[in-house]
Amino acid sequence: MIVPMRTFSPLVLVALILALGACKPKDVEVSSVARSQAAALVAEAQTQNLLRDYAGAEKALARAVELDPEVSMYWSNLGVNRVMLGDKSGAKKAYKRELELCEKAAKKDPKNIDLQLGQLRPLVLLGRADDARKLLEKLGRENPDNFGLKQLIESKPIDGMIANSKIKDAILK
Repeated sequence: MIVPMRTFSPLVLVALILALGACKPKDVEVSSVARSQAAALVAEAQTQNLLRDYAGAEKALARAVELDPEVSMYWSNLGVNRVMLGDKSGAKKAYKRELELCEKAAKKDPKNIDLQLGQLRPLVLLGRADDARKLLEKLGRENPDNFGLKQLIESKPIDGMIANSKIKDAILK
């Protein structure tokens, strides 16, 4: 019996990239107390964002990255909040830090495609969609037998991120 290969919608694939975008490996030792406090501040920021208190959310996220500076997603969230506040310079610094963390993680484990894909989001948010596309093409050439990656590339996830209304406004131009 032949089982058909599962295909994913471009929206699902974009969500997958965003979820995978959290670069994991850490060099800095952070106490469990600091890590818990940072996570609580991020949760607080999410609530403040729902209440449209973007300044309060930005303050909480800035404190979170002080406490646990090597969580790439915290930097991404901080950048998005800064864009919402009109602080493009601050957003650029946060997105650059996220990209640095993702690049460092990818260099530590160059065979881990998920870590390589983690660089896509910060590249797009920095307005470097062409660099993100080049990275994706490179990964495709280096991993021609990876069906999931091939399917991801065919879905044009960079274009999907740029078109996504939740991401579009956070992209620096």
